[in-house]
Amino acid sequence: MKIGGYDIPSKFNTKAMIDIEELIGGDVDKLSEFIAAEGITTGTTLKRLAQIVTILANGAVFAHNKDIEFGFKQGEKKQFFTEDFFLAKIEIQDIQECMQSINEEIYKGTAVVVPDNVKIAEEDEVLAEIEEIKNQ
Repeated sequence: MKIGGYDIPSKFNTKAMIDIEELIGGDVDKLSEFIAAEGITTGTTLKRLAQIVTILANGAVFAHNKDIEFGFKQGEKKQFFTEDFFLAKIEIQDIQECMQSINEEIYKGTAVVVPDNVKIAEEDEVLAEIEEIKNQ
């Protein structure tokens, strides 16, 4: 994830999922509702984004440290991120990009099934008309 000009490794593993579900008080599918709940302030939205980003960043740190602990890779263990780090780095103009980064991390690789009767792209009527004229 790109946060405050830094590339922050993130990982949505089981540990991160449990931590997010404990934070939001329900299934991870309710995450968007938690972040942008009706009636909350922009500051609260930014705080909630910082909380989620902290959990995802620490998911990567947790996995890295366990790989070292169990001898799967060499190196030094990393320090876990604090929420304060992200509170200092996430700014109001970052809300959309931050939400996108969170969604990409959580839902990457998720198979999407599109029913047969649903178009996945809208037809551009102007382009279709131009193509029709060209083919005459």
